[in-house]
Amino acid sequence: MPNPQKVFNNHGLSAITSMKVSSTGISNDRLNPGVEIISNPAKGECILSIATENIENGLLTIYKLDGQKRNEIKIFSPQTKIDLRSFTPGIYLLQVKINNSLFTKRLIKN
Repeated sequence: MPNPQKVFNNHGLSAITSMKVSSTGISNDRLNPGVEIISNPAKGECILSIATENIENGLLTIYKLDGQKRNEIKIFSPQTKIDLRSFTPGIYLLQVKINNSLFTKRLIKN
């Protein structure tokens, strides 16, 4: 079998010659320490805390894990209360758009 790009070793198995690692859309607190969910896991409510005073066009979109949009809240201040009483227990993704930056956080609702 021709092997000009050295993708296969002599025994026919593929070999990894290089690897590029990149992060997914779900943020890690070490990567964006300025966006935080206070009380996570949460029961009745939680607070979205953003470490900036200058918020323009802030928007919080809450998604279920199947991708269905659950709620959308405009963000006007560094702390936004999120009412979760009507949410069923589970894991939700919070997409936070602030000043043309986009962050995604995971929220657990008990």
